[in-house]
Amino acid sequence: MRLFEKLVGDTGAKIKSDEPMKNHTSMGVGGNARYYVEADSLYALREITEAAKRLRIKYKIIGNGTNILVSDWGYDGIIINIRRLSDIFFKV
Repeated sequence: MRLFEKLVGDTGAKIKSDEPMKNHTSMGVGGNARYYVEADSLYALREITEAAKRLRIKYKIIGNGTNILVSDWGYDGIIINIRRLSDIFFKV
């Protein structure tokens, strides 16, 4: 946990370990995620995903926690919540 915290610490993202996913899904079910991170900027999202890749930790990106089911066995990786992310746009 300490290495991961150091790598994403300056992003301002909130990092929790062994976080119950039942607290973050609309169905209220799911085991613990190894790491749970709330990214509130594109910078934070990029830094978190890059840190995960460097450390070879799998990750999933979620929004409001609807339309997902998390196993009761949990998720041995990083759940990145982007519900507080704003001002995303794509130029095509």
